[in-house]
Amino acid sequence: MGIPMGISIPTAALSAGDVDRQENDIVREMTAYLCLIRLTADEKLSPLTFWKKHHDVYPNVSVLARVYLTPRASSMPVEGLFSDSGLIKNARRSAIAP
Repeated sequence: MGIPMGISIPTAALSAGDVDRQENDIVREMTAYLCLIRLTADEKLSPLTFWKKHHDVYPNVSVLARVYLTPRASSMPVEGLFSDSGLIKNARRSAIAP
């Protein structure tokens, strides 16, 4: 089993045994997370609350959660939409007189 996407390990600095140990830690962490049954009401409402509270218990999986659960601050399609709307609605086009 390989290391999950989003978790980087500087393999040049690690021996083969260290990489195997890191992979085993990740597998154990994923197994423990998948066996988790009870969540608090806050954790059910917000996954980010869960990961904030449990980042010490699941350090590798919490990295993935931060990558995939946090929205991007901005995206190009939205910026383009606002730019286009600025061109459509301006003072000159909105004037009643010809």
